Amino acid sequence: REYLAALAGEPVGGERGELPSGGATVLAVRAVREALAGRVHRASELLARADLASSTVASDLAVAVAGVVVTRRSEDAPASIRPFVARIGALVAANGITSPLALLPDEDREAVLAEAERPDQAEALRAVFARYAAHAIGPGVTVELTGRERAVLEQLARTPSRTELAERLHVSVNTIKTQLRTMYRKLGVGDRDAALLRAVELGLLELGSDGPAAARAGETAGEVRAGSGATGGADR
Repeated sequence: REYLAALAGEPVGGERGELPSGGATVLAVRAVREALAGRVHRASELLARADLASSTVASDLAVAVAGVVVTRRSEDAPASIRPFVARIGALVAANGITSPLALLPDEDREAVLAEAERPDQAEALRAVFARYAAHAIGPGVTVELTGRERAVLEQLARTPSRTELAERLHVSVNTIKTQLRTMYRKLGVGDRDAALLRAVELGLLELGSDGPAAARAGETAGEVRAGSGATGGADR
């Protein structure tokens, strides 16, 4: 429930460790979205909360990525992105976790490469960027989901269990696996957490009175205009 609150933008604690698993990453994604929409003050607040709550390598990297995006849109850019770039380089080199880098828009990727401490670090990051198309966040980015896929997405926000998903939607586990693979491919992601984050970025999830509801159910969405990411592990 707390995880869903974080996705929807509700307050979910203020100290390191109080957020649910993935909560710091969600806040970092929201900070990126706010910064790209021109709401830099709000983005800075979300970034501070994400940094305070981060407790994993993946969320630390997401926070550093958000730091680049937010800082480059503040009055202190571009010199002040250097600490975030150093943090990104160190985390990628030491841990090999790279997927949060998909949040960086193309123009911010160029700035990161320009601020890299060493040529080898820049080349390593350039290779990572080549593997991940930038996830567009903001107006005009749409993904077309069927009614069944929207139902799966809504239930996916409530449970990670494929068995429970099958029971709730009255289909077989194999059918759920197939539907998840198709939905993940459309969203350009490879697992549940990434799918939920992507759905929030695109405005496909909202928090209603009984939990998240798939938004825009009656709308005709356009083609996917965001870049595709890894699709491995779609059964997770």
